[in-house]
Amino acid sequence: MKLLCYYDWPGNVRELILMVGRLAAKASGRIITTDLVRSETDAEQSPALAPSNTERFPRLREDETLTDYLCRGALAIYERERANLGSHSAAAHRLGMRRNTLYDWLEWARDHVTK
Repeated sequence: MKLLCYYDWPGNVRELILMVGRLAAKASGRIITTDLVRSETDAEQSPALAPSNTERFPRLREDETLTDYLCRGALAIYERERANLGSHSAAAHRLGMRRNTLYDWLEWARDHVTK
């Protein structure tokens, strides 16, 4: 609890809620250990796009806009999460949004990518 209280939350309370959700999902049993909190807060502070990680992103297709690229990537992430978790609802929860919101967003992204 002290680690969470003293962590310098750069975002808003939503970031804290998401962190607690991740901790609860990763906790074995009912106990969230200090080591788990420490590893999650350390992961939050490490840069998301270190130079070595940028090479893992697929290249932009010819004449593809950033919006098209992001929609294509988001659809791929959704499909992977849905396959891993087994349902749309579980994927929506994992992606931090409501099921119906995710349906609407996916419809928009699919329409946008196919244009």
